[in-house]
Amino acid sequence: MKNHPKGAAEKLKEAHDQLAQAREQLLHSEKLSAIGRLASSIAHELRNPLGVINSSVQFCLEKLSPEDKIREHMEVIRRNVQQANKIIGDLLDFAKPQQMELVPVPLNLVLEDAIGLMGTKLFESGIRIEKQYPPILPEVRIDRRRLGQAFINFMLNALEAMPAGGTLFISAEVDTKHRQVMILFRDTGTGIAKEALKDLFTPFYTTKEKGVGLGLFTARRIIEAHGGKIEITSPGSGSGTAVTVLLYLT
Repeated sequence: MKNHPKGAAEKLKEAHDQLAQAREQLLHSEKLSAIGRLASSIAHELRNPLGVINSSVQFCLEKLSPEDKIREHMEVIRRNVQQANKIIGDLLDFAKPQQMELVPVPLNLVLEDAIGLMGTKLFESGIRIEKQYPPILPEVRIDRRRLGQAFINFMLNALEAMPAGGTLFISAEVDTKHRQVMILFRDTGTGIAKEALKDLFTPFYTTKEKGVGLGLFTARRIIEAHGGKIEITSPGSGSGTAVTVLLYLT
């Protein structure tokens, strides 16, 4: 059977759909740009007073004796200032993402970096890490620090999803035929409600009491800047969550 050329109506519909998609992408880009400018402005305005508070707290801690009961309250203020500064850093990173410095690095080194930084915290929370990848993985052109930041974000989310402890499975599978590697972070935690999955990468969307909802958005931007893909799946509440990252080999 011969293939008939597309009719005028079908071509018109296809052009209309492409135009609508382009318009939606443009509006999304403009919206993110406007939010970024606002976030940057707010972050800069907050940084100076927080710096003053931090310096004042540090001065007080140096003057107080180790037995002084006020030290406990000063430490609480200091920890909250540090948390606020982290949020400011996230806002500034969202407003003006840093340039990637891509160099060939074995992926197992990035995973070990993240596990090394998070291992003690996970252990103290009753979470066991089960590694399921070879000791040496192929090289990928990456920004080691930035990709590690994304991996740490996934591990932090797993930590928060397992308040009573559990297991975090970290695996990597190499597909030499398609020149790609799939990295999986899977926890046994509370899982994610089906209706929340579609909003996970939306800036400032969060279901947590702390944070501003930029962690996963930033992580996806890092993965995509490496030419990779990310997918988050969960069977539902109470069934754990899986984060799959696909990167391409050098």
